[in-house]
Amino acid sequence: MFEFTHKRPPKILYPLSVLGLLIATGLTKISDSDIWWHLKAGEVIAVTKKITDIDIFSYTAAGNPWNNFEWLAQVAMWKLGELGGPQAFSFAQLLAAGAVCFIIYKTALLLIRNDIAALWCAFLCMASVFDRLVMRPFIFSFILVPFFCLELHRFASHRKKHLWELPVVTILWINLHGAAILAPMLVFAYAVGETVHLIIQKHLNLSAPPGIGKTKLIRLWIIGALCLIACCVTPYGIDSLIFPFHHLFELKNIVTFTTEWLHPLDPRFDRITTQIVFRILLIIVPVSYIVGVRTIRFPHLMLTILTAGLASMGRRFTAYFVLVNLPIIFYNLRDLASRVHLTGGASNRRAWTSLIIISFLSLLAYKYGMPIGVGGGRFGEPGIGLSSRENAPLIRFLIDNEIKGRIFNPMEMGGKLIFTRWPDEKVFIDGRTPVYGDEFFFDYIRTFHNRRFFEELDRKYNFEYIVTSGPEAWNRRHMERYFWESPEWKLVYQGEDGFVYLRDLPKFKKLIRKKELKNHPVIDEMKLGDMKEKNLLY
Repeated sequence: MFEFTHKRPPKILYPLSVLGLLIATGLTKISDSDIWWHLKAGEVIAVTKKITDIDIFSYTAAGNPWNNFEWLAQVAMWKLGELGGPQAFSFAQLLAAGAVCFIIYKTALLLIRNDIAALWCAFLCMASVFDRLVMRPFIFSFILVPFFCLELHRFASHRKKHLWELPVVTILWINLHGAAILAPMLVFAYAVGETVHLIIQKHLNLSAPPGIGKTKLIRLWIIGALCLIACCVTPYGIDSLIFPFHHLFELKNIVTFTTEWLHPLDPRFDRITTQIVFRILLIIVPVSYIVGVRTIRFPHLMLTILTAGLASMGRRFTAYFVLVNLPIIFYNLRDLASRVHLTGGASNRRAWTSLIIISFLSLLAYKYGMPIGVGGGRFGEPGIGLSSRENAPLIRFLIDNEIKGRIFNPMEMGGKLIFTRWPDEKVFIDGRTPVYGDEFFFDYIRTFHNRRFFEELDRKYNFEYIVTSGPEAWNRRHMERYFWESPEWKLVYQGEDGFVYLRDLPKFKKLIRKKELKNHPVIDEMKLGDMKEKNLLY
């Protein structure tokens, strides 16, 4: 009992207590389909020493402008893969998870000056955004958004005199990921808040710490302007600033039919764990400002308004809302917590108890994984290297049988096809949706809803073979039935990763005679369902 009443937990136990959570969220096998075209782009840039500004990976958008703002991240990812293979990507995710957890902990500790509460903040934050921790250029923004907030909070608390490193970091960031335009937004939001704080503090009875003063406020505005200029230090110049708004407001079909761009309150997210947490935080954040109204800091409020506005634009921004606002919630509620007076022994016991609870929850996450949804399922496949879903014998079948020509492929398979078959073969579509344009993307989406739209595309592009996705086969079963029943298309490969149909052309005659399949598992399942329904009717 002496240890629990007279001694605080050693600092070394803090990172150990969240290690299980970090492993569960970071040390997972690679399964994101977009990583493959990023890797191929990185290889092309590294080998040719030139950043490609037109599409080279598809035959449908060949020559279209390609604003590849993530070129530096692609090169870095390719180099990492060259040095350590797919296993290195899993460890990179783990390091990113650790970096974010550490930054959030330091931010909360700076704001509330309570190490155990800061540990809870970091733990809850990682448990709330784990599904965004994937090996894509996004991962750099995942780290740098909370880093910018930490530096701004340090500047406001007089722990830092200058922020001159932020424009330099912005130059790096804008060439890693397009979300770097958040750098000047965060700084300007903080500057607006400090300006308002300075103006009205004299007229209200605020018990919050004083503002940063006029001299530092001017520096803050200058830093914001420099970060804005830094966003143009890319091969694309000012387009780096313009393109995100063009994507959001002009590419309506891409935004409407892409899951990441759906509104976070969309009913389709009702059972997704992280989106449920986000919605809870939407309620807690304003409540925390009401509870802590006498110590409110307007820079914090401006960050909340900024990230709430971003989150309203699409699910992809909800993680930023959590990363920025969870430490602010703890800050707003600190006075409420301080009303509970504890003796030294009771405080130590509470610290040990919190550490034990966090360690236990962290071990549960390590053993059972993070729940991806209310109905079950875990996030990611534990381990290192490639997910079992990325072992694609379908692509090996294409290569071994020298199947070439104009392909029709689903978007989620485009990246892997680019990585394994380019430059010999080019894809129909992949995850670089702006390259293809809004109208083309809409035509592509329509093919999964009505065979007539596929036939229109077929007449335009004269497809020679079709690749479909195994995981999506049941959702797109009516399209599978159309291909299966059409005399023009012959099924020659089926597996968990997908299906391959060849057009009945002279160049494929020999292969069709040798490989054509007489059964289709999806069609058999559909027939079985039709029979069950018929029996129920009678």
